[in-house]
Amino acid sequence: MGRKWIAGMVCAVLSGAVSAAPPDSECRRTDTFVETFADGANAGGWTFGFGGEFIDDLRARNKEFLHAPGLDTFYPIAVTSAPSPFTGDWSARRVTSFGVDLATLRYFNTDYRFHSPTLVLLNWMGTPDAPEDDCIVFFQSGLDMPPPNQPSISWVGYAFPVPAESATLPQPNYGDPCPGAFCETCILPGDPDPTGKPCWGVWKGTSCPTLDDFDLTWRTVIENVDQVYVSWLSIEWLSAFAIWDVAFDNPSITTCR
Repeated sequence: MGRKWIAGMVCAVLSGAVSAAPPDSECRRTDTFVETFADGANAGGWTFGFGGEFIDDLRARNKEFLHAPGLDTFYPIAVTSAPSPFTGDWSARRVTSFGVDLATLRYFNTDYRFHSPTLVLLNWMGTPDAPEDDCIVFFQSGLDMPPPNQPSISWVGYAFPVPAESATLPQPNYGDPCPGAFCETCILPGDPDPTGKPCWGVWKGTSCPTLDDFDLTWRTVIENVDQVYVSWLSIEWLSAFAIWDVAFDNPSITTCR
């Protein structure tokens, strides 16, 4: 895919609430772009990064989607990079939400319940080949990933509210003061249910210029989104390598006028 995966330590601030837009920015009309993959189209250049995905319709099903069988990875990540209908200045575009339909056909592991699909936005800071200076914000859905269901395909829709006009990172967190080198974002230490809390967070990289200012990190990313990830697992978590067969459809971005 010509771009690195997210790795390293995560330190985050989060929220289960969405900041309200100021009254003078009230939405009078919304526009939504949906990538349906109809007739083989892929305007966003969505990829899983390994070159094995293809646009499929499962023969008898009249529904085209991006199919990625045989992924050998920690967890699937669908990616679109600039230039794309899903990148750019989300604040100026007045983005209000991002949506996507996901399906897990097969997952060769017994425990999948801690996976929580997550929207991840990156600003490369002008150096797309240097992950250490990336600034990142993400929204963990707080919902389980689609359960494995082969040979059938069961779609699950995920909606991520995006307060792109907010000047500050949505807040507050769930009480974790972010101590030490690793900070759990959406959960407290020892929380048995890591998927149960939707939240915004930031990952600043080791050299992100806005290292100590979460709100500035938020604005830095939301005003220049170079790359969008849709991940089957929150980026603050790790998972064992496994074989996946997944499907991805209808990524959408809604803007306000």
